[in-house]
Amino acid sequence: MNKISSQFPLTLRHMRIHRSLLHSAAQALLLFGLSGTAQAESTLVEQLRMAKEQGVWVVQQDQTLSGIASALAPDNPERRQRLIRAIFEANKAAAFHKSNPHFLVVGKRLQIPALPLIRIGQVDLAVGEVTAKDLNDRRRTLKGADPVYEGDVLVTVDAATLRVRFDDGALMEVRPRTEVRLVDYQYSDAPGAKRRLLVELIKGGLRSISGLIGKQPGDENRVITPYASMGVRGTDFGALVCSEADCLLNDFVSKPQYGKGSYAGVRTGKVRLANQAGAVNIGQNQFFHVESATKKPDPIPAPRGFFGAPYRSGPQSACWSGGKLRPCVDAETQAAPATAEPQPAKQDLLGP
Repeated sequence: MNKISSQFPLTLRHMRIHRSLLHSAAQALLLFGLSGTAQAESTLVEQLRMAKEQGVWVVQQDQTLSGIASALAPDNPERRQRLIRAIFEANKAAAFHKSNPHFLVVGKRLQIPALPLIRIGQVDLAVGEVTAKDLNDRRRTLKGADPVYEGDVLVTVDAATLRVRFDDGALMEVRPRTEVRLVDYQYSDAPGAKRRLLVELIKGGLRSISGLIGKQPGDENRVITPYASMGVRGTDFGALVCSEADCLLNDFVSKPQYGKGSYAGVRTGKVRLANQAGAVNIGQNQFFHVESATKKPDPIPAPRGFFGAPYRSGPQSACWSGGKLRPCVDAETQAAPATAEPQPAKQDLLGP
């Protein structure tokens, strides 16, 4: 029986680990500090299977509460912390020596409780194949008026879009080929109450119009990407994450126009874009690109269709070509676009 380490590796926060039982077991072996023998791996595979199917975990030598929670939620730090609290509360009298969370009793059967789901909004519109995976790893198909919960991972496939309305009135449009986690949501209209909306954009794109969260001093409204974080204040903005040069945020463009990195653009309000290399404030009609977490955000021309609808060619339009953002070429004239201001050619889900 080991004391729980207070140095649990926080570097897993933004890792997206494959969730098969075998791979989870391999990760758990590392977390428990055990050798990767076939027997040890087989034992952990069976433990993960029992936890998933029966809600039970039999404590083995050298296993800790934090290690067990990490094996059950290797890619979800929010769920991991909630599991630690829930498992202890459900088993403290029977499986913990003198109800001490630092010491598990070997051989005891831990009950793995389902985590309570907290509703934070609902689906306004779902088009195509749209799913959500909750804190208990249960996947469901989303349709109009369905609730969304804190901790949900929302996923859209090709040609699918989703619009979510949060309880504070915020709107979020999730673009095709996107994965976004609703990490933390706290909202109350009581004076002085803590209010927070934290979203992790894992891949793909979104557009968001702020609600009441972010209107008052002390509110926190943030979008986290692998390359930068975005602090939002009373804003209509868009964000995009591309892992390669073939990221297609714009549903109406048939060829790649975006390259690797994170993109942010603002229609109204302000966004503070920050990473390890520095920070910039983004204002109305400004766009920035961040190639990596260690490179400063760079200003760019307005990418065509960034907010979800294609824009007619204009002097501020840009397309991804030859590894760089270049002025878009008009399809009819095959020349650089004229001087007209870009205008929406078609309404997107959130309007102009």
